[in-house]
Amino acid sequence: FHHGLIAQEVRAVLDERGLDFGGFQDHAVNGGDDVLSLGYGELIAPLIKAVQELDARLQQEAARNDALEAR
Repeated sequence: FHHGLIAQEVRAVLDERGLDFGGFQDHAVNGGDDVLSLGYGELIAPLIKAVQELDARLQQEAARNDALEAR
């Protein structure tokens, strides 16, 4: 099995949120075929950042829960 993302769905999310993502490749832009693809290596840094942000939120919630339990 191969796992991946559908480039058209990624494009829709990027357009909806007004984001630019260097890993999204529209080959028609440079005169190529009407093919969309994703550079998965470009996803590593944003995924790491998202995990860091989620971890920070989790730590805040844990601290808030600990404070409530201490009351």
